[in-house]
Amino acid sequence: YSGIWVTTPSPDHWGSRNESYPWPLDGDSDNAQRTAAETGSHIYNFFTGEEWCGPGEGRAGHFDFSKVEASLGHILKTDPDALFHPRIQLERQGEWWRKLYPDECEITSEGKQREQSYASEVWLKEGKEFLQAYIDHLRRIGLADRFIAYFICAGQSTEWTKWSSSGRLACGDYSEPMRKYFRSWLRRKYDGNDAALRKAWNRPEASFDNAEAPSAEEQLHTMLYNFRDPQKEMNVIDYYTALAELCADRIIEFCRTVKEASEGKTLAGASYGYTLTCS
Repeated sequence: YSGIWVTTPSPDHWGSRNESYPWPLDGDSDNAQRTAAETGSHIYNFFTGEEWCGPGEGRAGHFDFSKVEASLGHILKTDPDALFHPRIQLERQGEWWRKLYPDECEITSEGKQREQSYASEVWLKEGKEFLQAYIDHLRRIGLADRFIAYFICAGQSTEWTKWSSSGRLACGDYSEPMRKYFRSWLRRKYDGNDAALRKAWNRPEASFDNAEAPSAEEQLHTMLYNFRDPQKEMNVIDYYTALAELCADRIIEFCRTVKEASEGKTLAGASYGYTLTCS
C-alpha cells in the first residue's frame, strides 16, 4: 500500500516548523493534506519511540504516553480517515539509559560507551514491555484500530545498523552482554568442542572461554573486496554471523510482541539484512 511519510506530530503542531527540506512532509503546511487528497492515501508514517524516556517525576516506570493522543489528534483533524504506520525507534540514545544501565551499553573499539548492546537482555525485556504498553495505551484512548502496522527500528540508522560502530573506523561490540552472547553462540555452532573451534579459527589458543569480538583491524580488513577468507578470517565471519542472527532474533521477538499485543490485527516488520557490509 502507499503511504505518506510525515514529520513526527506533537501536541503543539504537526511536524517541524523549521524544516529546510520537503521530506518528510511537514504537516504545518497544506502540503500533506494536498498530497493525501491527490494520492487517495490516508496512511501516515512517522517516527516515534520517545515515549520510552526513562525515569521521571510523576511516573512509576520508564514510559510516558501523556502526549500521544494530542499528537495524533493533529493528523486526525487534518484527515479524519487517517491510518497510522509508525516507525518505532527502540535505540536507546538518551543519556538516562547509559547512566541507568552502564553495563548494558555497547563498547566500541575506541573504548567509548554507546547506546544499548543488541545483546542486552535488559533492553530486550524493556523494549517488549514498551511495545506492549504503547499498544495498550492506544487501545485505552480508542486509537488502536487506526494503527495498521508497526515498523520496528534500532541502530542510529533505524535499520538495525549502528553508525557508531559499523562501517567506520570504530567497531564493536566489546560489551559484556555481547561477549556472553558470542561465546554462547560459538558453543552452539561448534557443539561445545574447543578443538573444532581452534581448527576453524586456525588458532591453537582459541577457546569458548576466551573468545572475543574481532579487533577493529580484523573487522575492517578483507582479503578481496568485501569477501573474507574462511581459512584465515573465520573468527570475523563467525562474529558477523552471530551479530546478524542476534539482530534477526531481536526483530522477531519485538514483532511477535506487536502481533500478540494487537491480537494479530496489525502488521509488524523492520528494515534489515540488505546491506552486506553492515548487517
